[in-house]
Amino acid sequence: MKETNPSHPNRYLIRYGIVAFFLLPFLFFAWKFRFQIELNFSELWWALKNSVYQSTLAGFFVMLLAVPMSFGLASLPVGWRLMASRLLLLPQILPVLFTVLIVFTIVNPFPMGSAGIIILFSVVNLGLATVLIEQAATAKLSSLAVTAEVYSVSRIKFLTKIYFPLMFADLMQIFFLVFVFCMSSFSIPLLAGDGRAVNLEILVFEKVFIDNNWAAGFGVSLVQTFFVFGMSALMLESAGATGTLTHPNLQPSRLLRSKNCIVLIAAFLGLYVTGYVYGIAKSFTHLNFIANYASEILAATMFSLKCLLAFVFLNFCLLYLCLWDQIKSRRLNPALHFISLSTVVAGFSVYLFFPTSPDYDLVKLLLAASVLLFAPLFKLFLQGPIEGLNRQLQIAEVYGLPPSTVIIDIIIRQLHGAFFLWMSVLCVWFSSDYAISRAVGLQTQTLGLVAQGFLSSYRMQASFLMSLLIIIFSVLVLIVLKFLAKAAYVAYKKSHL
Repeated sequence: MKETNPSHPNRYLIRYGIVAFFLLPFLFFAWKFRFQIELNFSELWWALKNSVYQSTLAGFFVMLLAVPMSFGLASLPVGWRLMASRLLLLPQILPVLFTVLIVFTIVNPFPMGSAGIIILFSVVNLGLATVLIEQAATAKLSSLAVTAEVYSVSRIKFLTKIYFPLMFADLMQIFFLVFVFCMSSFSIPLLAGDGRAVNLEILVFEKVFIDNNWAAGFGVSLVQTFFVFGMSALMLESAGATGTLTHPNLQPSRLLRSKNCIVLIAAFLGLYVTGYVYGIAKSFTHLNFIANYASEILAATMFSLKCLLAFVFLNFCLLYLCLWDQIKSRRLNPALHFISLSTVVAGFSVYLFFPTSPDYDLVKLLLAASVLLFAPLFKLFLQGPIEGLNRQLQIAEVYGLPPSTVIIDIIIRQLHGAFFLWMSVLCVWFSSDYAISRAVGLQTQTLGLVAQGFLSSYRMQASFLMSLLIIIFSVLVLIVLKFLAKAAYVAYKKSHL
């Protein structure tokens, strides 16, 4: 007789409830429009062509630079390589606002339009692509490179006969990853685009918030969604060079290294870090100017604080449910693969579903930001470390430990560093966001919107000061959250004595 498991209903309810939460933007669409679509095909083709053009060129330039930079990264000693890998990920981890400010400072005058969008896309994704290519090449080609070195194979023959043929699938996957990130980006085109560089994200935004043509916005949103998800499916067909950011403790063969390419890494990191430091140093001359906006900034800070605390709480609830589901189902929740959702699609649906009133700003921002940010940050910071505990999770299952004990005493306790890093990026991204706030039609100012307003009016120094304020604000909130987390853990242990 087949044994029944009373936990099955709850397990499936939680599993598919999480999926439903992340599909809410599309459910809102279906409820609101019932698939009433209006499309102007000439506008749609124009925007689609711009999106593909910008994303493809950005992906091409990223791969063109990332391959030689990966050889330079592999040339570094293990400790320096790990540090350089983390620094190279800064443009991807830090909010787009910071990269925009740095690039605007270095490239002056900055070319607005498609050229500017491509430059920013390339800077944001270059470091990530470099790290992923170096890891894939080291993991896949190390033994072959040593054999080729023993047989005195030249670097040219190694590259043409071994490296590119065997790395082709990985390189294409990383290219598609960059392509999808660019296709679904709204924050960069919002700041660097112009009338000639309108892509799908900007076209949806214009149809909704400028033309008030919601049916047209819905039509373009559907095209955008199917296109991005189609590219995501194509990207995920092969195994993942992009699945984890762990770093092997070995020195690759000389055929996978090039000391000359270290110059590219040094130049990239040097320009990025010094660009921000220079911008901050120069911005202190504008303290008197920004003091004129003290009341607006204070109001934005208080609203941002309220939103951030609620956002962290909601994301911890989502995280707990996802971990509970993973323990019960022994696999990731399908919703955690939603890493390429369109900012405008998610924001537009939330904007339509809730009344346009400041009273609903908190709810709209929390919902859209969680749908957009939770999955990519989980994949980036938590998936790899949690998968590293699979053996312990199997032992815990054999002993019948409850999921709450496994989550708190095994996963969180051992991976508290990874969880704190995840929470840190979560706070900084949310605090400096302006794209999601624009997409949901926020009526209340946030710190990110204030910074974006200064930047849009070409007050660069004021924007730099706002970015510094965002960092200080995020650090203070993180200190409070860390204290609260320790207090909650102590209370949990006392309650289980």
